[in-house]
Amino acid sequence: MANLKVAIIEKLKVNGNWTNKSVEIPKPKPNGKGFYLKDRRDGKFLLVWREDGLKKYSDCILTLPDAIRAKEQKELYLASLAKGLKVEDPSDGSIRATLGAAIDEFLENLTGRGNTVPPYTQNLGQFQQWNSTVSKSKKTSVDQIDRHHIMSFKKYLETNVDVQNDGYAAAWKFCGSRATAKRKRNRLHGVI
Repeated sequence: MANLKVAIIEKLKVNGNWTNKSVEIPKPKPNGKGFYLKDRRDGKFLLVWREDGLKKYSDCILTLPDAIRAKEQKELYLASLAKGLKVEDPSDGSIRATLGAAIDEFLENLTGRGNTVPPYTQNLGQFQQWNSTVSKSKKTSVDQIDRHHIMSFKKYLETNVDVQNDGYAAAWKFCGSRATAKRKRNRLHGVI
């Protein structure tokens, strides 16, 4: 039976020497929305697990919530391997989120007043439709979206008569799609 446990250790400097300390997993909030502020701390965290009898270490993870999330993903990955499934390792970083999946995930996790969600849904749907049909350079994943692509979308919103936007509405839609892309890109690269 394969080892399915993954531990989190923290690298600490004590008296000028680096040492590893085991990290106790804090309890999440009762509403399921993350951890308490005291448990959201920065540090140098590593995942440790055994694979084929060898001790393996992950790359450095800079926040405890990210380390806990990576631990859960790694344990699911190891369990899938033990069951004989062929899955990609989530810590490889080779998995790229598609634009449609990223938009769906963003809208699913979007919270706020009731008047916030419908405009985001419409604006991002319009961006996705523009990207897949009208845009000259069609982007398939979030990390491909750059400033030029977003500015092309803004120009399309301002000039296309079928869309019927004035400059003000175009700017708001542009800001919404730009913020969404930036948040998703940062989350994919571990910035948030």
